[in-house]
Amino acid sequence: MTDTDSDWSKWLARIKEREKVFEDGWWKTAKKAQDMYDGGEDTPFNVLYANTEILLPALYSNSPRPDIQARSPQARPELPKILSAFLTSVVDCNTPGLESFDEAMEGAVLSALVPGAAAVRIRAYPSQLMPIRLEAVGHNELLWGKAKKWSKVPWIAFRIPMSKEDIVSTFSLDEEQARNLSAPSQQDLDSARSKKEKEGFYVYELWVKKDRQVVFLCEGLEDPLLDSPGDTLQLAGFYPTPGILTLVRKDGDLCPTPLFEYYRNQAEELNRVTVRLTKVLSAIKVRGAYNSLVGTDLARILSDDDSENALIPSSNPMDLQAGFDKQIWLLPIEKLVVVATQLYEARERTKRVIYEITGLADIVRGASVASETATAQNLKDKWGSLRLRRLQKTVKLYVRDLFRLSVDAGTTLPTSDWKTLTGLSYPTQEEKVLAQQGVAHAQQMAQVTGFPPGPEVAQMAQTLAAPSWEDLLSSLKDDAARSYLVDVESDSTLDSSAQTDKQEVSEFVMALSQLVGALAPLAQMGEGVIAVARDILLAVANKFRFGRELKDTLEKIPANPTNQPNNEEEKKALDKAKKDIESGKAQLEQQQTQ
Repeated sequence: MTDTDSDWSKWLARIKEREKVFEDGWWKTAKKAQDMYDGGEDTPFNVLYANTEILLPALYSNSPRPDIQARSPQARPELPKILSAFLTSVVDCNTPGLESFDEAMEGAVLSALVPGAAAVRIRAYPSQLMPIRLEAVGHNELLWGKAKKWSKVPWIAFRIPMSKEDIVSTFSLDEEQARNLSAPSQQDLDSARSKKEKEGFYVYELWVKKDRQVVFLCEGLEDPLLDSPGDTLQLAGFYPTPGILTLVRKDGDLCPTPLFEYYRNQAEELNRVTVRLTKVLSAIKVRGAYNSLVGTDLARILSDDDSENALIPSSNPMDLQAGFDKQIWLLPIEKLVVVATQLYEARERTKRVIYEITGLADIVRGASVASETATAQNLKDKWGSLRLRRLQKTVKLYVRDLFRLSVDAGTTLPTSDWKTLTGLSYPTQEEKVLAQQGVAHAQQMAQVTGFPPGPEVAQMAQTLAAPSWEDLLSSLKDDAARSYLVDVESDSTLDSSAQTDKQEVSEFVMALSQLVGALAPLAQMGEGVIAVARDILLAVANKFRFGRELKDTLEKIPANPTNQPNNEEEKKALDKAKKDIESGKAQLEQQQTQ
C-alpha cells in the first residue's frame, strides 16, 4: 500500500467515525420521527403527519421565480435578462424522467420537517440539454466535518448506496478489484434502512475544501480510492450544495434536531390517550338481563321493524303491570361515559399544547369563527403566523442560495449552452466578425456602383452594435457577484391564486395612473425634468412584479417625447434629413427596377 492509499484510508476512517456520531445522535432521533410519520398500529393519532401536511404546502408549494437586480446604474443591462432566462430554465427543465427543481425542493422541505434536515446539491450532466441539475439529498446521505457553522465545514461526503455490479460498471473495476470487493460490515447492514442498502455497499463522494479535491471512496477495497474526477464545477464556495436545510435554530451547533423531538412526549401521550379512549369506547355497550316471563313479548317488540306507533297483545298482562323498566336490568355504563368524556378533553388539551409548541395556531390551519369580526381575523393572521413566516423565509433563502450556486456553476458552460437555454438572440463573436465583413463589402460595392447599401446592411449593423455572448459571459464571470443581486421574488415559492395576481396588477395600474397624472405637468418643464419623471416611474414600477416586466419599455421613454424641433436651425436640419431619405429611397427603387 502506498502513502497515497494510506491517506485515503485515513480519510475513509475519518468519514466512518463521523458516521458513527450521526448514527448515535441525530439519525437515531430522526428514525423515531420517521417511524411516527410513517404511522402504524402504535400510532393511532398521527399528529406528526397532520402537522407536516399543514406546514409543507405553507413553506413550499410553487416554483420560485428569479429576481435579478443590478446593484448600480453602471451595470450591463443585458445580464439581468440573461440570468433570469437561465434560472427559469434551471427551475423548469421540462425533461420527463429526471428530477425536477420542485421535486428536489419538496423532498428537502419534507425531510427538514420530519427527520430534521436535508440538502439539495448541484450535479453536472454535460451530455444533457440542461447540463446543470439540482437533486435532493436524503438526511442520512450527507456527512460533514465538525464545525460550528457551514462556512467553516472542512469537508463533506455524500453517502451513496450502490450494489457490487453498479460499482464495477460505474468505476470500471478490473477483475481482481471486483473479486476483492468484500461484503459490507454487519454494522452497515444493521443501520441500512432500504433493501437496496442491505444488498450493497456505500460509496462516499468526498469533497475536501482545503485542497479542492473530489474523490470517490469505498470501504470494501484494499485501496479505497475508486475515482478522482477533480473539481469540475469550479464553484467559488467549492461545495456543490448551499448546506443543510434545517428549520430548527441552534446556536453554534450544526447537528440538526427534528422538530418532532420538541413535542415527542406530548405526541406519545396523545397516542396513549387515544388507545385508552378506543378501549373505553369499545367497552361502552348495552348489556344486561330481563325477566324470562315477559321474554316473548319483549322479543316480539324488538324483532318487529313495523312496530312503530303500534301495540301488540301481551300473553302475560299481569307481569307487565309494573312496567318494562322493572323487568329489564342493564349493566351501568355511566362511569365509562364519564371516563370517555374526560379522555376526549385530555386529548384536546394535549393537542393544544402541541400547537403551542409548534406554533400551529388556528389561523395557520385556516380555522375561524363566524362571529369573529374582520379586524379580529386580521390580528390573528398578523400575530399567529409570525413563526410561520420565519420558516418561509428560511426556505426562500435556501432557494436563493441554490440560484446563486446555479449561476456560479453556469459560468463554466460553453456559449452554445447559454444560447440554447436562454433562447436570447445575442450574436456570437464569430457572427459579429461575419457581420463586420459583410458591412465592409457592402460599403465597397456602394462606392463602386454608386447605389446605397441594401436593407440587409442595417441588420448587420444591429448585429455589430449588439454585445456578443463571449463578452457578456466574460462580464458575468468577473462581475456578477459584485454587480448583480440574485434573489427570489417574494412569496413566489408559495401558491398564489389568480385573484392575488389580478389584485397585484390592479394595484400597479392604479398606482401608475395616479403617478402619471401627478407627473403630467412636468412634461412642460423641459427635458431634464422629464428624465427625472421617468426615473420616478421606474422606481415605482420596480416595486411591483408586473412593473418589472415593463422596465425595458419604460426606459425607452424619450427625453423629448414630442420629437418636435426646438428652433429654426433644427427645423432646417429636419427638412434636409427628410429630403435625403426621399432621395435615397428613389435611388433604391430605381436600382431595384434595373
